[in-house]
Amino acid sequence: MERINLKAQLISLWNIEEKSFTWLISNLDRDDFSLSEMSRTYRLRWQVKLLFRGWKPYANLRRFDTGNGHLAEGSIWTSIAAGLLKRLLVMMCKRSRMCPFPAI
Repeated sequence: MERINLKAQLISLWNIEEKSFTWLISNLDRDDFSLSEMSRTYRLRWQVKLLFRGWKPYANLRRFDTGNGHLAEGSIWTSIAAGLLKRLLVMMCKRSRMCPFPAI
């Protein structure tokens, strides 16, 4: 069995609002990426994951019942727009503290 060397670093970030740590493991070189860059990148990556999770109920992206590529692409863009609109409405409601929508 071949041995593989993997160089990684454990990153600990303090969340002031939640008063807790977030732990990340990264193989990025600390000379090339600062702690704040890694933190921002992870937050953005998490937002992308949440967006895709929000889109799932609006579109069956696994299968389309059409052979028309334009119709399939239109369905994808429509589901993306619906997911973004829902997310925007929830964020606006949370800021006003009168949200009739469930959390995303």
